[in-house]
Amino acid sequence: MKHILLTGFESFHDIVVNPSETLVNQLFDSIHSGAGYQCEKIVLPVDYQKAGEIMSGLDFSQYDFVFQFGVAAERRKVSLERVALNWIESTLSDSSGLQPSQKKILTNSPDAFFSSLDLATLSKDLNQRCNHACSEVSFTAGAFLCNFVYYLSLSKTSKCLFTHIPLCIKYGDHEWSSHDKRYQEAVCKIAQQIISFVI
Repeated sequence: MKHILLTGFESFHDIVVNPSETLVNQLFDSIHSGAGYQCEKIVLPVDYQKAGEIMSGLDFSQYDFVFQFGVAAERRKVSLERVALNWIESTLSDSSGLQPSQKKILTNSPDAFFSSLDLATLSKDLNQRCNHACSEVSFTAGAFLCNFVYYLSLSKTSKCLFTHIPLCIKYGDHEWSSHDKRYQEAVCKIAQQIISFVI
């Protein structure tokens, strides 16, 4: 039986309910009720020190794959992240008030790690199966906590993908916000397809 890990993030700043947390909880429940996977989930704090400690404490070798999710508020598509940069640079502080900037995540590590997945094919598959233009391949995971967690993960395993979900998704002729049940159903369907494609 395949063993997978799901991660999302807690609420932070003006995102009172983080849709990545909602998504991870929905995926976890659906996998436990039907799919043939052994599944774990972690909802990470938006805190460099705490999130870093959690990631450092994980034994990545026990997972067949790690699926990570976070929010990209300004995007309108589900973004499959190609690369994680060894860099922190953000105008936002984390939940503890810490705002490290213009520094490496890991001092003696490569400048970037790249996903080993065929993301172009995955995105094409998602757009065909779920809805045209619902996903894209992204070449920047930002330089905040999402990229931080992704980089730390890829430094330990190549079997990892970070996916950004928008606060508002354009799905066919409709556009739904993260508070709408139809948004949650659509994003969950896309995430399930990502897992099925990879596993």
